[in-house]
Amino acid sequence: KYPNCMRASSSWIYTNKIVLIDDEREDYLAIFKSSAFRGWLQHLSGGKIEGRLSLSISESIAKYAIPDAIVSMEGISAAERLDELSVELAATVSELRDLMAKIDEDVFVAYGWTDLNPKYEFRPFSGGSVNDPWRWALSDQTLSEVIRRLTELNRQRYEEEVAQGLHGKKKPAAKSRAPKAGQKQSALDLGDLPNF
Repeated sequence: KYPNCMRASSSWIYTNKIVLIDDEREDYLAIFKSSAFRGWLQHLSGGKIEGRLSLSISESIAKYAIPDAIVSMEGISAAERLDELSVELAATVSELRDLMAKIDEDVFVAYGWTDLNPKYEFRPFSGGSVNDPWRWALSDQTLSEVIRRLTELNRQRYEEEVAQGLHGKKKPAAKSRAPKAGQKQSALDLGDLPNF
């Protein structure tokens, strides 16, 4: 229902609705837990089916522009430590909210977007239940600006790849084997076949 990123063991057995991403960069967990990534997924995915997000790997995940700079691990490390602590639930929720804002701030810094403030607020959420129609999330204004910047960064990187010749001409369509109208198809001589 909601995109979530976590470290996962290679010994687990996975089913559908799971996307595994190689941990080649130490900061991938922070990047993929950020509001920027979740907002990108929601913006470019294939819509919702029965209230659940339907991810489009080619349109959303594969085209996500990873920051060139490494994201600070301070926020994500603190969030992982918090999972191990036995603390009062209300304090944990409050601290997790602060840590998510810290992760977003670290990701924004890695993109060079130091002017963005990861401002959170309670806002109506159409995917919520009747009893819980609110979500603690980035403000609509901040999320819209993040999506705009990610889209622009994606466009710039694509243009650089085109200039480097990484996106060549499309292959011509395969010719149809069907005969043209009015043209006779040659018969296949199988010789004398035994009757079965």
